[in-house]
Amino acid sequence: MMLSASQAFAQISLGAGYLNGTDKTTAGSESSSANMNGFYAGISFALPLAEDFSLEPGIYYSMMTANKEILGNIAKGNTTEQFVNIPVYFNFGTKFSDDMRLFLFAGPTLQYGLSSQTRYAADVPILDFKADVKNDNYKDGTNYGRTNVLVGGGFGVDLMDMLRLTVGYDYGLVNLYTGSEDVKRNKSYLKLGAAYLF
Repeated sequence: MMLSASQAFAQISLGAGYLNGTDKTTAGSESSSANMNGFYAGISFALPLAEDFSLEPGIYYSMMTANKEILGNIAKGNTTEQFVNIPVYFNFGTKFSDDMRLFLFAGPTLQYGLSSQTRYAADVPILDFKADVKNDNYKDGTNYGRTNVLVGGGFGVDLMDMLRLTVGYDYGLVNLYTGSEDVKRNKSYLKLGAAYLF
């Protein structure tokens, strides 16, 4: 009943922003990391729980890419990933004026990978050699998991009850390497966003 009553006063926000992801793999004492860049877009609902405190579930689509040179300029790899995030944030803030509200948010996010593909291309004119290969990173034998649980938060500002600006960080709790417990693969994301409040 409380949820039904809250929904009557729910505030909807449509948002999009920039994503920077870090993919870190650790095997024993050795570790390596790669960065990806991209964007996200989606919708969330603010359900008031108390004065200046709300629950904000949402659903967001994200796409990220990364380029890597192999053997100098001889070969290149391009990875593209698409995934859906379902965050459930708690939002606490206070109004500093009629036109400005500052807030903090934190909570878990469920992430599900829709696709992850890497395309390798090589061109060696002197050897009359060309190659163009696509790999599905979620196929059997790749040991790359689709499902992740993130925890994170950030801060933001609402302007004129219409525009929302946010900065946030999420860290993946799940080991995405499924082949061995001795290898750890975790992802984290920095995000900068803007949203329109209805």
